[in-house]
Amino acid sequence: MFRGPMMTSLTPKMILVIEPDDNLRHTADELLREIGFDAVSETNGHSGLSRIELERRRKQPIHGVLMSLGLRIFPSLAVLAELRQTYPALPVIVMAPRDPPNLLSDAWQCGATGHVTVPFNLESFNSQCLSCFGNPTLLTTREEDTPPE
Repeated sequence: MFRGPMMTSLTPKMILVIEPDDNLRHTADELLREIGFDAVSETNGHSGLSRIELERRRKQPIHGVLMSLGLRIFPSLAVLAELRQTYPALPVIVMAPRDPPNLLSDAWQCGATGHVTVPFNLESFNSQCLSCFGNPTLLTTREEDTPPE
């Protein structure tokens, strides 16, 4: 196989949404896509952590996490602590109601990068995601395969 010229393209960053509520999860996916990100989702912390590793093995890394503070099977703060320990540079935005009890301050202490309120305020959601996750696209470069002459 011969290698040809280098090709560049814009690739959307992949954001993982971890949210047990179907409607909220789908809404977050749609909002992320509307501002240029790609989104994958899981319903709980265990499957979310597994998904990060799966995508990493596929060479399609997760670039950020948007997660509920209402996870129950594997509590949200435990998921956040695991993310901080295993992927310290991965930005994590937590989703919580407007007036959560001490949970939000605990999330900040565990290393949350940002916070969005539920129900979503579109302007705030977009601002937090762009601020924490950065530009929604990556410039990727790869060699183009060319057939032998």
